Amino acid sequence: MSPDDKDKLDGSAFVLERHRKDEDGQIFYEILGIFTSEKLALSNMESLPDDSSYLRYQVTEYPLNIIVPVSMDEVEIMIEKLCKQDLVEPLIDEDGNFHFRLTDLGKEKFKEDDNGGEMDSTDRMI
Repeated sequence: MSPDDKDKLDGSAFVLERHRKDEDGQIFYEILGIFTSEKLALSNMESLPDDSSYLRYQVTEYPLNIIVPVSMDEVEIMIEKLCKQDLVEPLIDEDGNFHFRLTDLGKEKFKEDDNGGEMDSTDRMI
């Protein structure tokens, strides 16, 4: 890659996401595509089928060529805050690995944020 090509990568990527809820009420985020412009991402979003089993489609902008300053300590602190706020609950699988899911309060909070305005990709529920 030439230095000129690298400069073309500065800016943002636009990620097309699909949010869906399973039969247990758990919410999943799926990345459907990554685009160089918001216009292209929105154009592709408009061509997707309207399927009621999905909560919504969303385009989120992410800056390129940066390091996100999040350590594992910071992640643990964020998860601990979510647990203390009763928005997520910890689960431990048979191998001793931790997983987290939204509580009923967390699901309500997600609905409020989902219907009440845009959530930034970095502050979903935090």
